[in-house]
Amino acid sequence: PLSCPPAMRLVTAQRQNKTLKYLLRGDSEGVVILWTVPEVTPQQLLQISQNDKISPPTVAPTLKTSLELAWAAMKPPPVGILDQLDSGDGNAIKLTACIYLPQQSRL
Repeated sequence: PLSCPPAMRLVTAQRQNKTLKYLLRGDSEGVVILWTVPEVTPQQLLQISQNDKISPPTVAPTLKTSLELAWAAMKPPPVGILDQLDSGDGNAIKLTACIYLPQQSRL
C-alpha cells in the first residue's frame, strides 16, 4: 500500500462577512478530517496557558470521512469492471491492468 505522511492545511473562508478558519487533514488511506479552528482572544490564550499545562484543551473534528465510507454508503453500489465480465451476451471483455512503479516513474 501507498504510505505517505498526511497533508495538513489551514484554510480560511469568508461567510456572511465573518472569517472562518478550518484545519484540513488528508492521508494516503483516503481519510479526510476537518476541524473548525475557534477564534481565541489573547486573554483566553493567557488563561489557557496558565490553567493546566499537563492536559491542553482539545477540539473534536467537525467532519471525518473516508473513501471507504463513501463507497460503502453508495446505494446501489457502482458497477465495477468485473461486473461486466459475466454479461452473458457472448461478447468477452478483455481485462487489462497497469501498475505504477514510483521509484522508476513508470506505468
